[in-house]
Amino acid sequence: MPATIEQMAVHDFGSIRIVSFLWKKADDDGGTREFMVVDVWMRSGETSILKTRYAGILGGGHVPGDAAPAPFNKRF
Repeated sequence: MPATIEQMAVHDFGSIRIVSFLWKKADDDGGTREFMVVDVWMRSGETSILKTRYAGILGGGHVPGDAAPAPFNKRF
């Protein structure tokens, strides 16, 4: 199954665009994983540059290419 994008929404704020979508991708077990993705794009001249991407697996887990979170020591 090829990766698919569904439920895309684009919010245009002039030089900044916020794009959200549902990304479905085949996993190694033959099933399908679903990711919720939010991108922030900034216009630079005639092109747009992806500045930030937020993504999470629906149902938990790690996003492909994402490193496991590092331990966090909270200080007061």
